Amino acid sequence: MRRTRAQQQAATRAALVRAAAEVMAERGVAGTTVEEVTSRAGFTRGAFYSNFADKDALVDAVLDARTAHEVADLTPLVVEASSPADLMGALRRRGGDPDARTWRLLLAELRLHALRVPEFRPRLAAWHQQQRDGYRAVVEHVLALGEIAPPADLDLVALILQVLDDGIADHHDIEGDGIAPQAFLDAVDLLLRAAAALTPGPPGDG
Repeated sequence: MRRTRAQQQAATRAALVRAAAEVMAERGVAGTTVEEVTSRAGFTRGAFYSNFADKDALVDAVLDARTAHEVADLTPLVVEASSPADLMGALRRRGGDPDARTWRLLLAELRLHALRVPEFRPRLAAWHQQQRDGYRAVVEHVLALGEIAPPADLDLVALILQVLDDGIADHHDIEGDGIAPQAFLDAVDLLLRAAAALTPGPPGDG
């Protein structure tokens, strides 16, 4: 079936975003040029500027695309889970993300760019907050499924999970088999069991 103009433009934009993520992961934000992104994607500068005002807009699109990917990947698992254990099992069984390493390299470059360029910090900070909001929503849902009392303010719990997820993944990339790929899920499982143990039982228990 022949694509409509809107479909073709969406496909072009998506290809440019994928190429940008790869190039920025390899060269950093400052080292990435429009020419290299368009060459990697197989398009012209005209195609780039018909989709993005500048490189900053492209960076925003890369962050938006990653958010959309994470939401699409995790939402069905969270919604369909009947208990915390059910969700943990589903997370352990799901396949690996083939773009995960590229994304982690890119995120490291984006964070370095934010540290070097103060004007970029608010955009990356907003993305960090959006990601934490996602963690918080999942935690709130899972605790309710298990009738587990929040062990602390949920914003703090979300921050802890965000830092654990990023940090454990980075250590696995550097240390290899010294850090198990499932270590983050092991940590989440430990935190869930600790929260459950701290949850008061019904009156009269014990």
